[in-house]
Amino acid sequence: MAICRVVIYFVAIMIVAGSLGFEMSSLVALASVVSAALRWLHPGCCPICSAVFCLLTKPLRRGDYIAVSGEEGRVLRSAF
Repeated sequence: MAICRVVIYFVAIMIVAGSLGFEMSSLVALASVVSAALRWLHPGCCPICSAVFCLLTKPLRRGDYIAVSGEEGRVLRSAF
């Protein structure tokens, strides 16, 4: 539960910093490093870290072609 609390605080800090006008590219880079460190330290939090990373970077756009676990196709919508 402590890791979840850290992730929630980190996301809250990211939102506040973005709304105050801080450069988001450096914050996203920091989030990537923190996410990788958390994944390495605690493998059970991988889904949480991946979700936070996807919410911050929004890597999928409508019309993108993706392949995941043998399935492939175009992105119709992203529900983040």
